[in-house]
Amino acid sequence: MAKKSEKLKERGKKVVLCHGTFDVLHIGHLRYLKAAKQNGDVLIVTITSDNFILKGPGRPVFNNDLRSEMLSNIDIVDFVSVIEDETAIPAISSIKPNYYVKGLEYKDATKDITGKITVEKKEVEKFNGKLIFTNEIVFSSSSLINKFIDPVDNSIKEHIEKFKIKGGMSYFNELLKKIEKLNILFIGDTIIDQYDYVDILGKSSKETIIATQYHSSDVFAGGVVASAGHLTNFTKNIRIISAIGAQDPSNHVIKKVLDKSIIFDAVELNNRPTVRKQRFVDQSYFKKMFEVYYMDDSPLSKSEKKDILNKVERYLKKADLVIVNDFGHGLIFEELIDLICNKSKFLSLNSQTNSGNRGYNYINKYSKADYAVIDEPEFRLAAQDKHMELSELANKKMSELLNSNYFIVTMGKKGCLAFKNNKLVSSMPAITNKVVDTVGAGDAFFSITSPFAAVGADLDDLCFIGNVAGAMKVDILGHRKFLEKTKILKYIETLLK
Repeated sequence: MAKKSEKLKERGKKVVLCHGTFDVLHIGHLRYLKAAKQNGDVLIVTITSDNFILKGPGRPVFNNDLRSEMLSNIDIVDFVSVIEDETAIPAISSIKPNYYVKGLEYKDATKDITGKITVEKKEVEKFNGKLIFTNEIVFSSSSLINKFIDPVDNSIKEHIEKFKIKGGMSYFNELLKKIEKLNILFIGDTIIDQYDYVDILGKSSKETIIATQYHSSDVFAGGVVASAGHLTNFTKNIRIISAIGAQDPSNHVIKKVLDKSIIFDAVELNNRPTVRKQRFVDQSYFKKMFEVYYMDDSPLSKSEKKDILNKVERYLKKADLVIVNDFGHGLIFEELIDLICNKSKFLSLNSQTNSGNRGYNYINKYSKADYAVIDEPEFRLAAQDKHMELSELANKKMSELLNSNYFIVTMGKKGCLAFKNNKLVSSMPAITNKVVDTVGAGDAFFSITSPFAAVGADLDDLCFIGNVAGAMKVDILGHRKFLEKTKILKYIETLLK
């Protein structure tokens, strides 16, 4: 498309560019494109690829090919191209249009929660182009989809309506302002997640094993680092206290991905690796085959415990919110638990049972928390009951397990149940069925909702916000990228239309 644009301009043609999702075409789109074409000779329309659309459940309604076909059959549109990016920047930089045209709804840059229009304006002007806004009637594709195509079930709609009654985006933005002021202290295990992608060759002819051929690898910073990373844009006052293996070569990944505003304060452990989980993944369908743990979770030495206790005690006094990601890999010990439980101003807790701790890391090792999130299998293991209905089980067992005002049990695709003083007060199904990778989804739910709990959001809010975070996270492979505040805002704004 870049070469076409260049040749057209060499012939004296004025090139106009429009960019968007164009998911469900309507009269607003048609008038917008007509108005855009009036500014030049050739109209190029670029659309955001399916992989980069985060506008809520069921989006896009139509895939790349269908959206391109619909646009191509509009007479005034000369060329259509798909952009593998979440912004129009690659389109603008390659096409270098004389005019980049947006709808009237983008004219007030302060109302663009993503901030993209400001960046796009600079990019257009860099190539001597001009940003123009049409003055046509505005329709919302998201509103039409929510009203007529109905991508969410009734239970989710009930939460959306409750959120609207409270003030919708205005209410959400007020909560965000309160969160900006929080000093947040994360405590938890650092984990390096390694994904090795392989092609399956078949069963070995001489042994009872599956043979694979190595293709490529990804290495991500997970555990408490990922949890803190999700909150990067919510506040600039974040400190992580953790432990890593001294001189472990994988430690460079942590510094590479963490925002400079986050302080990573780790005790270096001699003769131990940083916890690393190596997963072998069938690259055809991104299905995990098996994993290997690299860790030493034997008890810490007295000096190592003392270093961690000193760090935590020093910053507990400053922290408005303490978020504990306890993965059960050796960092958290009894004296540290007592300190956290007794001196935190507001404690958010997640204690995980996983294959690396084989059920030795139940949430009842903590005496209390202001807010806790745990998934259903972990809760059932801690409560020692496999079959009892969850709300009944919580009513009978939760007070024995943990003294917590707010308690949420996440249930994967079934959503979540929220309890206040051991009584079920809210429930919500998952927002999306589209799953790329479930790793870290529960941590994202926990991390994103914790500051909202600390500033007074109720359990309905936490279920709604947490399920949005979970829906966005399962669309990301591993910890390839963290959640971003602007994208969460856009996702919620779309649901509320």
